[in-house]
Amino acid sequence: MTRGVPQSESDAAARLEQIHARLRLDNAGHVSEALFSGLGDLSKVDLADLLTFQYLLVLHLDDTTVGNEDLRFIGRINSLRILFLTDCKRVSDEGLSFLSSLQRLHELDLTGTSITDSGLQCLTSLCELKKLYLTDTKVSDKGLAHLERMTSLRELSLINTRVTDSGLSHLLPLPHLHRLELVSTSVTDRSVDLLKQFVSLEYLYIQSTQITEEGARTLEKSLPGTEIWHPSL
Repeated sequence: MTRGVPQSESDAAARLEQIHARLRLDNAGHVSEALFSGLGDLSKVDLADLLTFQYLLVLHLDDTTVGNEDLRFIGRINSLRILFLTDCKRVSDEGLSFLSSLQRLHELDLTGTSITDSGLQCLTSLCELKKLYLTDTKVSDKGLAHLERMTSLRELSLINTRVTDSGLSHLLPLPHLHRLELVSTSVTDRSVDLLKQFVSLEYLYIQSTQITEEGARTLEKSLPGTEIWHPSL
């Protein structure tokens, strides 16, 4: 660690590096990013060490055994901007309640976790959240209703979720949404007229949906400023 960094932070960094966590420092020598990706079993790791990193901005916990109780500590890292929980199967709705205090969070990846519609209610307090990834979860139309108040959202991934035509209207109140991923959902041509109203979109991904070539071409004409991804285009 760089000279001038508090001993407690230096000690915590040394302990985490012993279990092969990768730590990146900012220009002042403080830990700004911590990567546990792919380390698997973290049951013997004291994640409370992360609380000593007062300048921690990015945390990668993807593909580990991190669960709901571990998120008690994560929810106390007030500096956090980006959190990756991809494929953390032990993270469910209960764990999301601990993240509601992360008021500065900009990006949250919940891909492959065990969350459901109920858990999304816990995220409505994250007023600065801009990117939310819900790929491969059990989220459905009911869950999208909780996103209506998250007006800072710019990117939303709903790939391989239970979302249908009925739920997309809940996304209309999101004025800054510029990337929407609906791949492998049950969305059909019945949503075309609604999707035409998403004029802020820059990217729309509708591969492996039930939207036909005709529907995709209608969207292409109606949203000239949107890059639309569909097999027919």
